Amino acid sequence: MILPINGPATGPDPQTSADLDAAAILARRLVIRDDGRCAACGVSGDQATMNAFHRPRSQRTPDMTNFAAWLLLCGSSTEGCLMQVIEEPRWARTTGLTLAAHKDPTSVGVWHAFHGLVFLDADGGLYPRVGQVRRGCDER
Repeated sequence: MILPINGPATGPDPQTSADLDAAAILARRLVIRDDGRCAACGVSGDQATMNAFHRPRSQRTPDMTNFAAWLLLCGSSTEGCLMQVIEEPRWARTTGLTLAAHKDPTSVGVWHAFHGLVFLDADGGLYPRVGQVRRGCDER
C-alpha cells in the first residue's frame, strides 16, 4: 500500500474518517521520524513527491498503527525510489526497504539514507542498534 504524503494519490483512497485519521497520523509520524526525507536516497519532501510505503509485501490489510512497517519513499510507480523498490525487489529486500509479509518489521534493519543502518520500532522511534536508546517521534 502507498499513501501520498505531499503529492497526488497513487494508491487506494481511505474510505472512512477513521482511515483518514489513521493516514494523517501515519504521515505526520513518518515525516517527523525521517525528517521528511526519502528512506532510500535522502531527498527532501520539498524537492520530490513523498509517499508512505508499506514494507511488508503481500500483506492484504496493512497495519497503519505499526510505524516500523512504513517508510517514506520519493517518486511513484514510474519514477524515483518507489519505482526502484518495485522494479528491483532483491535490492529492496537486501536494504530492508521491503520484507516478507511473515517477518516482524521491528526485527529487520533498514539501510536508511538519512539515519544509516537502523531498526524501527512500532511506536515511530528508531534504534541505531538493537538495545540502544530510542530516538525518534515521541508525539502521540
